[in-house]
Amino acid sequence: MSELALAIRPFFLVAIGAITGSWIRMYAIDLFERFLPFKHWGTMAVNVFSAFLLGLFLAWLPNSELNSLPKVSSLFMFISVGFLGSLSTFSTFVSDLLSTLLVNNWRQFFSLAVLSLVGGLLAVWAGFILGDG
Repeated sequence: MSELALAIRPFFLVAIGAITGSWIRMYAIDLFERFLPFKHWGTMAVNVFSAFLLGLFLAWLPNSELNSLPKVSSLFMFISVGFLGSLSTFSTFVSDLLSTLLVNNWRQFFSLAVLSLVGGLLAVWAGFILGDG
């Protein structure tokens, strides 16, 4: 493989993963919002689930790869940066928080913020523990 092809390969892997992750996110958020009590909680559910999957994936990586992120594998680029980076979405999360603030729904704002952050941390930890076991 040429030097140029090797340099471009990570970008294609991230792009393919991102396209897939964003499509699934769009579908999942629409699906979750039908069953959850508040409009923006679909985003929260997808983000927490993505964090869990990231924890699982990180647990399966060799320690040498975790400690040298600039030299990560193609699989890491595709799954964690592309797919999971696009499946979860920080920009939608903060946009949802802003829209709850604009209608002065402080209770939902704090619930969404705390559940997203704490839930995401617990989910990535649970995924890592489960994957490492």
